[in-house]
Amino acid sequence: MVRLIAGMCRSNILTNLHGFNNLFSPRFMSDLPAPVKIGAFKYEPRFLDVNKDPVLIYHGLFGSRNNWKSLSKAIAEKTNRVVLPLDVRNHGTSGHSLEMSYPAMVSDALEVMTNKKINRATLIGHSLGGRAFIQFALTVPEKVEKLVIVDVGMKRPQVPASHHIEYIQAMREALKDIPPNSSRSEAKKIVDHRLKSAVIDPFIRGFLLLNLVETESGQIAWQLNLDALEKSLNEGVIDTMSVEGMYNGPTLLIYGSKSEYVDEDQINKLAEHFPNLQTQCIKDGTHYLHVEKASEFLKYATEFINL
Repeated sequence: MVRLIAGMCRSNILTNLHGFNNLFSPRFMSDLPAPVKIGAFKYEPRFLDVNKDPVLIYHGLFGSRNNWKSLSKAIAEKTNRVVLPLDVRNHGTSGHSLEMSYPAMVSDALEVMTNKKINRATLIGHSLGGRAFIQFALTVPEKVEKLVIVDVGMKRPQVPASHHIEYIQAMREALKDIPPNSSRSEAKKIVDHRLKSAVIDPFIRGFLLLNLVETESGQIAWQLNLDALEKSLNEGVIDTMSVEGMYNGPTLLIYGSKSEYVDEDQINKLAEHFPNLQTQCIKDGTHYLHVEKASEFLKYATEFINL
């Protein structure tokens, strides 16, 4: 078993478990929920290696592909691959649906690959997106070259769903009675002030405010589908995973020493399903280590992809 010390990093750990059979029969597209239209960016490096599989990126809860712009460009240049950061359903410019399950997110990513004629890809997923790509690798392992999981596991996280539900309720309330004809910047200041009591951390508040947009009709709105996210959180759909089978390909978990999302139990659970799991802890990294420790994250992720 992998042993961890809370708040500290250990050396890289490579678990090489034997004796497992792939007991999972891959699902086909027809067995998955209907996909929605997914927003995506495409970054091509200056020196593209056409023989290398592209990289798909899924962000976390309340995020968007915009959060990964700089890293996507850097990953493309350092790996000589096309990089496609995607908006998870009910986020960013992607379609809205009350279906907010991990199989649905798998369906969306498969649809993107089909439309773009991508047979296989390396996947990078943070938090919610990491769990979606965990599900993806266990569902259609033949379509995954490598998997990078960012600060998340398969078991219910220590951070309760009620924490995120409070954010959603505060975001709804914060948009009420915004003065007519307010610009996005003016509305942002008002909403930021209103969110302070529920969202104390200014970093998190700023992160949420990135989802505030001005519609074509001039209204200020959340780009997120708050109703669908709240429903999935209340029903435990996002917090829990029901998975089986294994992915035998190269897998890297990058996590922060100060994160509440990854512990010894989470790593051991992942190792049961990912026999070639390698772990990399970033000292003093939090759940948002790809932002706060971007250079370290980039180094570990690209070195792994380039192996």
